[in-house]
Amino acid sequence: MINRNLPLGTRVRISRASGTVFSGEVLRADPFPEHCGKEGTIVKYVSFAGHDTPLIRLDDGTELRGYECWWEPITVPPPREED
Repeated sequence: MINRNLPLGTRVRISRASGTVFSGEVLRADPFPEHCGKEGTIVKYVSFAGHDTPLIRLDDGTELRGYECWWEPITVPPPREED
């Protein structure tokens, strides 16, 4: 899932969606099963194959790129007010 419209600070949950995810040079049917159900925060966006993809920092400190796992937003922070 790539959605550049989600602001930094968005809380996400790693989900166990069906299908395959590209990770490095392999396709995994069930990528990173040890992270399923964990939560984290979008901390920045990185470029991958010409697209912006989120860098997700899990609460345990592990970092995953948005193309390495299936994830879903759970809490989106309100827009920042301009000074």
